[in-house]
Amino acid sequence: MKLAIHHFESVVSTNDLCKHYISEGAGEGAVILADMQTAGKGRHGRVWASPVGNLYTSILLTPSVHDNPPPVKAYAQLAFMTGLAVLKGLELLGVTGVQLKWPNDGLINGQKLFGILVECVDDAVIVGIGINVNHAPEGVGQETTSLAALLGKEFDVADVFHAVLKSFWQFYRQWIAEGFNTIRTECLPYTRGLNSEMTLGDKTGIFTGISDDGALLLTTSDDVVHAIVTV
Repeated sequence: MKLAIHHFESVVSTNDLCKHYISEGAGEGAVILADMQTAGKGRHGRVWASPVGNLYTSILLTPSVHDNPPPVKAYAQLAFMTGLAVLKGLELLGVTGVQLKWPNDGLINGQKLFGILVECVDDAVIVGIGINVNHAPEGVGQETTSLAALLGKEFDVADVFHAVLKSFWQFYRQWIAEGFNTIRTECLPYTRGLNSEMTLGDKTGIFTGISDDGALLLTTSDDVVHAIVTV
Protein backbone atom coordinates (compact mmCIF):
# COMPACT_ATOMS: atom_id res chain seq x y z
CA MET A 1 0.00 0.00 0.00
CA LYS A 2 1.41 3.38 -1.00
CA LEU A 3 1.27 6.11 1.62
CA ALA A 4 0.46 9.71 0.73
CA ILE A 5 2.16 11.92 3.34
CA HIS A 6 1.01 15.54 3.52
CA HIS A 7 3.30 17.74 5.64
CA PHE A 8 2.20 21.14 6.97
CA GLU A 9 3.93 23.73 9.13
CA SER A 10 0.73 24.46 11.04
CA VAL A 11 -2.82 23.11 11.08
CA VAL A 12 -5.80 23.54 13.37
CA SER A 13 -5.92 19.79 14.04
CA THR A 14 -4.46 16.90 12.05
CA ASN A 15 -7.59 14.81 12.69
CA ASP A 16 -9.83 17.62 11.47
CA LEU A 17 -7.73 18.09 8.35
CA CYS A 18 -7.90 14.34 7.74
CA LYS A 19 -11.70 14.61 7.84
CA HIS A 20 -11.48 17.26 5.13
CA TYR A 21 -9.35 14.93 3.03
CA ILE A 22 -12.04 12.25 3.40
CA SER A 23 -14.65 14.69 2.12
CA GLU A 24 -12.38 15.33 -0.87
CA GLY A 25 -12.25 11.61 -1.67
CA ALA A 26 -8.94 10.58 -0.05
CA GLY A 27 -8.50 6.87 0.54
CA GLU A 28 -6.59 4.65 2.91
CA GLY A 29 -2.97 5.59 3.41
CA ALA A 30 -3.39 9.37 3.56
CA VAL A 31 -1.17 10.67 6.36
CA ILE A 32 -1.25 14.19 7.77
CA LEU A 33 1.90 15.44 9.53
CA ALA A 34 2.08 18.87 11.15
CA ASP A 35 4.87 20.77 12.89
CA MET A 36 2.27 22.30 15.21
CA GLN A 37 -1.48 22.44 15.82
CA THR A 38 -3.33 25.59 16.80
CA ALA A 39 -6.27 23.67 18.32
CA GLY A 40 -5.10 20.12 18.88
CA LYS A 41 -7.50 17.90 20.77
CA GLY A 42 -7.68 14.69 22.72
CA ARG A 43 -10.65 12.58 23.76
CA HIS A 44 -13.89 14.37 24.72
CA GLY A 45 -12.54 17.56 23.12
CA ARG A 46 -9.77 18.03 25.68
CA VAL A 47 -6.99 20.39 24.63
CA TRP A 48 -3.80 18.75 23.35
CA ALA A 49 -0.92 21.23 23.73
CA SER A 50 0.87 21.29 20.38
CA PRO A 51 4.11 23.32 20.32
CA VAL A 52 6.72 22.99 17.56
CA GLY A 53 9.17 20.20 18.37
CA ASN A 54 6.67 17.45 19.10
CA LEU A 55 4.96 15.00 16.75
CA TYR A 56 1.38 15.39 15.48
CA THR A 57 0.08 13.03 12.82
CA SER A 58 -3.18 11.47 11.65
CA ILE A 59 -3.60 8.37 9.50
CA LEU A 60 -6.60 7.52 7.34
CA LEU A 61 -7.72 3.86 7.35
CA THR A 62 -10.57 1.98 5.69
CA PRO A 63 -10.60 -1.42 7.45
CA SER A 64 -13.85 -2.56 5.82
CA VAL A 65 -12.08 -2.54 2.43
CA HIS A 66 -10.08 -5.50 3.75
CA ASP A 67 -13.20 -7.32 5.01
CA ASN A 68 -12.21 -6.38 8.54
CA PRO A 69 -14.64 -5.05 11.16
CA PRO A 70 -16.50 -1.90 10.16
CA PRO A 71 -15.20 1.31 11.74
CA VAL A 72 -17.34 1.34 14.88
CA LYS A 73 -16.38 -2.22 15.81
CA ALA A 74 -12.74 -1.69 14.78
CA TYR A 75 -12.42 1.39 17.00
CA ALA A 76 -11.27 -0.32 20.21
CA GLN A 77 -9.03 -2.82 18.45
CA LEU A 78 -7.26 -0.04 16.56
CA ALA A 79 -6.75 2.01 19.73
CA PHE A 80 -4.91 -0.90 21.39
CA MET A 81 -3.05 -1.72 18.17
CA THR A 82 -1.91 1.87 17.74
CA GLY A 83 -0.68 2.10 21.31
CA LEU A 84 1.38 -1.03 20.83
CA ALA A 85 2.71 0.18 17.48
CA VAL A 86 3.82 3.55 18.91
CA LEU A 87 5.43 1.83 21.90
CA LYS A 88 7.37 -0.56 19.63
CA GLY A 89 8.41 2.26 17.32
CA LEU A 90 9.78 4.24 20.27
CA GLU A 91 11.67 1.19 21.51
CA LEU A 92 13.69 1.36 18.28
CA LEU A 93 14.76 4.84 19.38
CA GLY A 94 15.88 3.61 22.80
CA VAL A 95 12.74 4.38 24.80
CA THR A 96 11.75 1.57 27.19
CA GLY A 97 9.32 1.22 30.06
CA VAL A 98 6.23 2.59 28.32
CA GLN A 99 2.87 1.42 29.70
CA LEU A 100 -0.40 1.59 27.78
CA LYS A 101 -3.14 3.26 29.79
CA TRP A 102 -6.56 2.36 28.43
CA PRO A 103 -7.90 3.62 26.15
CA ASN A 104 -5.42 5.98 24.55
CA ASP A 105 -2.36 7.05 26.55
CA GLY A 106 1.27 5.97 26.69
CA LEU A 107 2.89 6.61 30.08
CA ILE A 108 6.32 6.30 31.63
CA ASN A 109 6.50 6.42 35.43
CA GLY A 110 2.93 7.68 35.42
CA GLN A 111 3.78 10.62 33.16
CA LYS A 112 2.11 11.00 29.77
CA LEU A 113 4.43 10.54 26.78
CA PHE A 114 1.93 10.09 23.96
CA GLY A 115 -1.77 10.09 23.24
CA ILE A 116 -4.04 8.56 20.62
CA LEU A 117 -7.37 9.79 19.26
CA VAL A 118 -9.36 7.36 17.10
CA GLU A 119 -12.40 8.76 15.29
CA CYS A 120 -14.84 7.06 12.92
CA VAL A 121 -16.11 8.94 9.86
CA ASP A 122 -18.57 6.97 7.71
CA ASP A 123 -16.57 3.98 6.39
CA ALA A 124 -13.23 5.39 7.48
CA VAL A 125 -11.20 5.51 10.68
CA ILE A 126 -8.85 8.34 11.55
CA VAL A 127 -6.03 7.49 13.94
CA GLY A 128 -4.44 10.58 15.48
CA ILE A 129 -1.12 10.27 17.30
CA GLY A 130 0.58 12.93 19.40
CA ILE A 131 4.01 12.33 20.95
CA ASN A 132 5.93 14.61 23.30
CA VAL A 133 9.26 14.52 21.49
CA ASN A 134 11.27 17.53 22.68
CA HIS A 135 8.77 19.23 24.99
CA ALA A 136 6.64 18.08 27.93
CA PRO A 137 3.70 20.53 27.98
CA GLU A 138 2.66 21.91 31.35
CA GLY A 139 -0.77 22.94 32.56
CA VAL A 140 -2.63 20.16 30.75
CA GLY A 141 -4.17 18.53 33.81
CA GLN A 142 -1.65 15.71 34.20
CA GLU A 143 2.06 15.09 34.52
CA THR A 144 3.90 14.77 31.23
CA THR A 145 7.32 13.76 29.96
CA SER A 146 9.12 13.77 26.62
CA LEU A 147 11.60 11.68 24.69
CA ALA A 148 14.20 14.41 25.21
CA ALA A 149 13.69 14.41 28.97
CA LEU A 150 13.86 10.62 29.15
CA LEU A 151 17.02 10.19 27.07
CA GLY A 152 18.75 13.49 27.71
CA LYS A 153 18.99 14.65 24.11
CA GLU A 154 16.89 16.39 21.49
CA PHE A 155 15.32 14.34 18.71
CA ASP A 156 14.67 15.04 15.06
CA VAL A 157 10.88 14.82 14.87
CA ALA A 158 11.16 13.34 11.38
CA ASP A 159 13.15 10.38 12.76
CA VAL A 160 10.47 9.73 15.36
CA PHE A 161 7.73 10.04 12.75
CA HIS A 162 9.31 7.52 10.38
CA ALA A 163 10.03 5.01 13.18
CA VAL A 164 6.46 5.21 14.48
CA LEU A 165 4.85 5.17 11.02
CA LYS A 166 6.86 2.11 9.98
CA SER A 167 5.85 0.29 13.16
CA PHE A 168 2.22 1.36 12.73
CA TRP A 169 1.93 -0.06 9.21
CA GLN A 170 3.60 -3.30 10.27
CA PHE A 171 1.03 -3.81 13.02
CA TYR A 172 -1.84 -2.64 10.82
CA ARG A 173 -0.93 -5.18 8.14
CA GLN A 174 -0.71 -7.84 10.84
CA TRP A 175 -4.16 -6.85 12.13
CA ILE A 176 -5.59 -7.01 8.62
CA ALA A 177 -4.04 -10.43 7.95
CA GLU A 178 -4.41 -12.15 11.32
CA GLY A 179 -7.06 -10.30 13.29
CA PHE A 180 -6.76 -8.92 16.79
CA ASN A 181 -5.83 -11.94 18.91
CA THR A 182 -2.04 -11.85 18.48
CA ILE A 183 -1.95 -8.09 19.00
CA ARG A 184 -4.09 -8.42 22.13
CA THR A 185 -1.63 -10.97 23.53
CA GLU A 186 1.29 -8.63 22.80
CA CYS A 187 -0.51 -5.67 24.42
CA LEU A 188 -1.24 -7.31 27.75
CA PRO A 189 2.28 -7.19 29.29
CA TYR A 190 2.40 -3.43 28.61
CA THR A 191 -1.10 -2.65 29.85
CA ARG A 192 -1.23 -0.44 32.91
CA GLY A 193 -3.59 -1.52 35.69
CA LEU A 194 -4.18 -5.08 34.53
CA ASN A 195 -5.54 -7.20 37.43
CA SER A 196 -6.00 -4.04 39.50
CA GLU A 197 -9.12 -2.22 40.65
CA MET A 198 -10.34 0.73 38.60
CA THR A 199 -13.44 2.82 38.18
CA LEU A 200 -14.82 3.45 34.70
CA GLY A 201 -17.95 5.56 34.50
CA ASP A 202 -20.36 4.20 37.09
CA LYS A 203 -18.64 0.81 37.45
CA THR A 204 -15.82 -0.24 39.77
CA GLY A 205 -14.11 -3.59 39.42
CA ILE A 206 -10.96 -5.45 38.47
CA PHE A 207 -9.45 -4.94 35.03
CA THR A 208 -9.21 -8.61 34.05
CA GLY A 209 -8.34 -8.49 30.34
CA ILE A 210 -9.14 -7.37 26.82
CA SER A 211 -11.98 -8.93 24.82
CA ASP A 212 -11.87 -10.31 21.27
CA ASP A 213 -13.42 -7.03 20.12
CA GLY A 214 -10.80 -4.91 21.90
CA ALA A 215 -13.02 -3.90 24.83
CA LEU A 216 -11.65 -3.60 28.35
CA LEU A 217 -13.05 -6.34 30.60
CA LEU A 218 -14.05 -5.10 34.04
CA THR A 219 -15.15 -7.73 36.56
CA THR A 220 -17.31 -6.24 39.32
CA SER A 221 -17.80 -7.59 42.84
CA ASP A 222 -20.88 -9.58 41.75
CA ASP A 223 -18.64 -11.53 39.30
CA VAL A 224 -20.28 -9.89 36.29
CA VAL A 225 -17.83 -9.15 33.46
CA HIS A 226 -18.52 -5.85 31.70
CA ALA A 227 -17.03 -5.20 28.25
CA ILE A 228 -16.27 -1.48 28.08
CA VAL A 229 -15.27 0.17 24.83
CA THR A 230 -15.01 3.78 26.00
CA VAL A 231 -16.25 6.08 28.75
